[in-house]
Amino acid sequence: MQISCLLQSQYFLTRARSAQSILLCFVLIASSSLLAQDEAPWIALHNAGQIQWPHNGILQGNQVLYVIDPVTGDRSYPGEYPRNSATIYGYHEFLVGGVRNGDTVTCDFLHFHGLDPGGQISSITTNSPYFDEAANAVRQISFLGTDVLESIIFDGTPRTPTGIRISETSYSWSSTRADDFVIWRYRLANTLAEAIDSVFFAVSLWGRVRHDGDQDNQLAQTVTGYHWHSGSRDPCGPPILDSVVYIRDNNGNPAPSGEYGPLSPKAAIGLVWLALPPQANRLNLNWWSAGSTDTTSIGFRNHWGPQRSISPTRPPRRLTNPGPPLFQLPREQYYTMAHPEFDYDQIFAAQDRRAEGWIQPPDKGDLIAEGGRPIVWYSAGPVTIRPFESVEFAFAIVAGDSVHTDPAAYQQLWSPFNPRAYEQTLDWSRLAQNVQMAKRVWDNPGVDTDSDGYRGEFAICEGDTLWYRGDGVPDIRADLPPPSPLLRITPEPGKLTIRWNGYYSETVVDAFTQLMDFEGYRLYLGLDDRPVSMSLKTSYDRENYLMFKQVRIGDTGSFDWKPTGNPIPIDTIYAIWDSTFDPNLFTPLTPLRTDSGIFYFEPQDYNASVIGGRNTIRKRWPDEPPPPLDTLLWTPDILTDEYGDRPLPKYYEYEFVMDSILPSVSYHVSVTAFDFGFVTGGVPAQESSQRENIQRAYALEPAWEVAANNLDVFVYPNPYIGDGSYVSSGFEERRKDLNPQLGRLIHFANLPNKCTITIYTLDGDRVITIDHDLPIEAPDASHATWNLVSRNRQLITSGTYYWVVESETRTQIGKFVVIK
Repeated sequence: MQISCLLQSQYFLTRARSAQSILLCFVLIASSSLLAQDEAPWIALHNAGQIQWPHNGILQGNQVLYVIDPVTGDRSYPGEYPRNSATIYGYHEFLVGGVRNGDTVTCDFLHFHGLDPGGQISSITTNSPYFDEAANAVRQISFLGTDVLESIIFDGTPRTPTGIRISETSYSWSSTRADDFVIWRYRLANTLAEAIDSVFFAVSLWGRVRHDGDQDNQLAQTVTGYHWHSGSRDPCGPPILDSVVYIRDNNGNPAPSGEYGPLSPKAAIGLVWLALPPQANRLNLNWWSAGSTDTTSIGFRNHWGPQRSISPTRPPRRLTNPGPPLFQLPREQYYTMAHPEFDYDQIFAAQDRRAEGWIQPPDKGDLIAEGGRPIVWYSAGPVTIRPFESVEFAFAIVAGDSVHTDPAAYQQLWSPFNPRAYEQTLDWSRLAQNVQMAKRVWDNPGVDTDSDGYRGEFAICEGDTLWYRGDGVPDIRADLPPPSPLLRITPEPGKLTIRWNGYYSETVVDAFTQLMDFEGYRLYLGLDDRPVSMSLKTSYDRENYLMFKQVRIGDTGSFDWKPTGNPIPIDTIYAIWDSTFDPNLFTPLTPLRTDSGIFYFEPQDYNASVIGGRNTIRKRWPDEPPPPLDTLLWTPDILTDEYGDRPLPKYYEYEFVMDSILPSVSYHVSVTAFDFGFVTGGVPAQESSQRENIQRAYALEPAWEVAANNLDVFVYPNPYIGDGSYVSSGFEERRKDLNPQLGRLIHFANLPNKCTITIYTLDGDRVITIDHDLPIEAPDASHATWNLVSRNRQLITSGTYYWVVESETRTQIGKFVVIK
């Protein structure tokens, strides 16, 4: 955050030179480690799903290597996809402009910090500190601000504030069907007594595709364009890719071996409007770029972009002023947003299109077509915002993986004078699916949100009604799995007791089916928190069965099996037939024949429905009855208060005990919840994310036992032997992504949950100080590690070292030996 802001201070000085803007930057530097949810939600990252994108991109744009998320404190890359891949695609900015009393006024996100900026973080995730029952997304970030401060533009011209008050909320999700996009919803209100006429608003994408680990390819080779409808509008057909602005790498950057590898950015990022005011009947698209390799005739200060033929009434866009278009004067920003123009794709930059009304291509058009550092503005308007009225709109930034499919295609087919040959090798299907899902989440098909009787548009597909368009009223609800349960882990020497409460998991109503579709739990265990390290330890799911009916296929005389609906609980099956009825006996080869048809059954999931017994999930209070549906009728005797300030029914309390396990290694535990899907709607069962409640624990004495019994700290391994096979045995550096010398670990156990650990040499020189501060109930609160690196970032040498642990109640001293 500090690095980002120091770079941005030059931006402020160049662009605004206002005391308020400069002050903002220094406030961010001073408070970057203290930012809380109510202080800076507008610079938080969306990192709930596969796409990691800043709420407001320009403040955390990838001009910098990384940023510090003020909510989590994590070191993160902005504009990253997939998350944790270090593959960076770009960032975005929002701009708005109009005419007030004959004067052109514009502003972007930075100007909205002039008056009472505020907002909040909220989440539908029940174990999140930002949990809010009114939230719509796993991470929901809101911002409120007004553009009223006067400032000076870089050329000394006063900038007139727009007086617009902005309400901005962005949404992201973690489920596999909704984790590739972020949705933004805006409301622009006019706070002044004069109308703003001919208002246009734009979202700009800054393409900077690269992998941070690819030191040989740091110059971006990004291209932008506009992908039109693709596929069929028949819901039974392939997915539709509605018109979307994209940025992508020019060729996916194959490895020197000729194959795509971990450093290859194969995806594309798209920008799509989800909702616009009725008056906004014109879309404009403008892009400009510097060439990928040329830094003289086409450099950072010499951008080029398509423009319609120039005339006295159609002046050229001013692309250098003296910097890139970000520094345009308000009238030039507005001209770019409002002037009727829809640019052709960057890959055609070398083609002469003067016969179609465009200016001639540049001398270095082949370099522009090959890729560069494009900026694209996708704008909409015009609308009038009358005094004290507002307009609303929404857009999504969507990612789609594996657009590049053939690592040899670019070398074999690319030509700036015939770019279609290479473009036809690209696969847009994943981006298409994610664009469609973003639209479904924004406006749920088949849902009558405003209760006026209209549910949207549908088609009949093989006899089924499939809704493919909503009622035009935003829902902003994803088809999500049940939330992961609230999780607690109680450690003991050689034992972990894993407990969770599933009240929220089991009672949530699916946004699409309007059913409580909870199916079961899965418990995962790993020695580190990577998905590849987490393995299924045990599971529980309700006993229920899918029932299939034999149906005729048209007039062909053939038959097929179709599900009759959602899974049927075993108790319902017994009620229909009798308690001796076994659905497992009826298969496609041995079906059930009745007067109403021919049927067979399939178990939904594993039907691992036995509760209790060793090595199984069990109810903590097996005799506890279900609580009343009305929470006002809950009484203290049916509740457990072990989850902070949210007393929850004992009926939903489960536990699993792991014993006879090693106390010297870390265990990462996660409990997920899953549903039974929407069978007739073609939606498979979904499972919550492991990272929603993953916790690390050691099978050691818990911190509260350390405090109660005044237990002594101990260190292991002692001595630490450099060639002790700790890595090959899986005790150290399990990720294999560090220098082996930096993956070494000394462990401290029986620690107070709040203490200071200081390491000294025999000569009394301080090597390092470690602050240990965890909640006493945390399952790893009595444990800490040190990587044998000094405070001067140097590897320590062999020898004997003293450790001192200081807490509020005592000071302990010991020593350990390092043999390298």
